[in-house]
Parts: sequence; C-alpha cells; structure tokens
Amino acid sequence: MKAFTLLIILVSVLPISFVSCSQNSKFDCEETLKEKPYSTTFHDEWNQDSINRDVEILSECGNLDSVDCEIFQGPMLSVILIDEMRQVDNYDEITFQTCLDLIKIYKTKHKTDYVWLYSGTAARMKIEKLQVKLEEFETMRSQLAATGMKKEDLDAFKIFLEKHNINWTYKEAAKAFFEAQQSTIKSGKPMKFPNLENIDSALKEAKASKKNCLIYFSGWACVNARKFENQLLTIPEIQKTIQDYFIYKVAYVDEKIKLEGEEGNIGDKHTKLQVEKFKSSSQPYLYILSPDGKILAEWKYADGVEAFKSFLEKK
Repeated sequence: MKAFTLLIILVSVLPISFVSCSQNSKFDCEETLKEKPYSTTFHDEWNQDSINRDVEILSECGNLDSVDCEIFQGPMLSVILIDEMRQVDNYDEITFQTCLDLIKIYKTKHKTDYVWLYSGTAARMKIEKLQVKLEEFETMRSQLAATGMKKEDLDAFKIFLEKHNINWTYKEAAKAFFEAQQSTIKSGKPMKFPNLENIDSALKEAKASKKNCLIYFSGWACVNARKFENQLLTIPEIQKTIQDYFIYKVAYVDEKIKLEGEEGNIGDKHTKLQVEKFKSSSQPYLYILSPDGKILAEWKYADGVEAFKSFLEKK
C-alpha cells in the first residue's frame, strides 16, 4: 500500500462518500452480525447506500473508531483483508461477524502496516477539508508527509498546484493530481505476463534461455496490482527490460480455476507456493530467481517506482 500516497489512494480508489461512525444504536447486533455484508462481494459499481450501511454495522457492532471506519469499508475491505479471507472456505458464508474477526486478525498479523495505514489515514482526515493555499504549502509539508507522501510526490504536487491555482480543498486537489498523473501514461496498455504453470517449468525455460526468471504474484481482486500494472508495466523502458532479460510469469493467488486431477484450485496452489517458497503473502510482489531457483531479489508495491527499476537491474 505504501508505494503511492494515502492522501491520493483513499480519495481516488474509493468511489464513495465516507460516513461517520454511528453513535446511536440502530441495529440488533446479535442478529445483524449473522448477515452477509455487501462490501465483501466484488462489484463493478458499488452501491453507496449498501456500503454506508455496512460501515455503520461494522462501526456499531465492532466498536470501530472513525479512522477504522474509513479504512475498512467498500472495496478496501475486500482488498486489505484478501489474505485473511482465504481462511474462509466459502465466500458466500462470510458474515459481518466474519469481517470483524478478520479485521482483528489483520490488525495483529500486519501490525506494522496497520499502524502505518491508521496514522496516514488519520493525517489525511485532518487536512482533507482544508482549503489549499499556495503561500502556506511549505508549512503544510509535514502534515502532507504524514499522509504517506514522499518528497518527490510533494514536489510534484506543489508544481501541479502552482500550475492550476484552483480553489480546491486538499481532498479535491489530491484527486485531481492523481488523475493528472494517470493521464500522463502514454504507452498504452500494461504488458501481459504469461501465466505460471509451475515453478519448475519456468526455471527450466529460464535455464534454456540463459535468463533469470521473474515471478509476479498478483490477484484479480487486488487494486494495488492494477495500480502497479498501470503505473509501471506501461513504461516502455520497463517493458523492454523485462522482455529482453527475463522469463516472466504471473501467478494469480485468487484464480478459481480448478486443478486437473488435484484438490483445490490454481489460486490455492499459487498461494501455497508464495507462502512456502517465498515467505510472503501480499500482492503485488515480484521475485527474480536464478535458473537454479535461488532468489536474487524481491520487490513489493510499498517499495515504489525507483526501487522497482533498481530491482530489475538485478537481471
């Protein structure tokens, strides 16, 4: 999550209006927690009223504070908890109680990431309604940095604001900044990785080609994977490096296609591979392997663009 900024991510990824945590009892929590949340199913379009109701229930019956209300809602609930949700055998049986249990697991299992996400979200909430004043930008740097913006983001953001000089709030400005950055991508669609069949065949292909192997762990439902692809795999320089120097494969950890002659599905197989061989469970995550299977380098989305370019130099 850390590769792009919380200020930008959370005002652009979520096509919803954030709701306040409920203070008054509206639900019979004992019964309501047995119901299925709208937010745990994947939708092309998100129903605002249904999502708001989900947040109110999770807030009231799970005692979530206002920051957690903004973190654990809508598509973000599905994305952030995707690893933990694999513990559920049947997605159709997920209830509000399941979500609350998984949120607790997430907070404990990913404590460092959660603390970072919580502090960044809290910082964003504090400033997002403030009006942008160019003459005060330098005094706002520390508060913007607290949302997750890096120095290069801040410098580019300032130039963007100076160019447009529109009466925006910081939330409106961040959204416009993100959209402008996305529109600068001129190389078209992201390059496609062939699907990984198994690690042995990929390494055999790498050995025959005298190249290293690049394994990309992704997810169909992973927002950050799409961001990685649109931000980095559209860059001609990166595309050429990957094509010239690697045998490259993608492994979708939530692929539901059943395995032929085996129990489980392809996603289960890839998940097991990532956990057991690579000791990780988040996506997007990439590894460079030598033809004999030795891990030479790894890159996660939190590391950022420049780190990805340096990562590919391990070719």
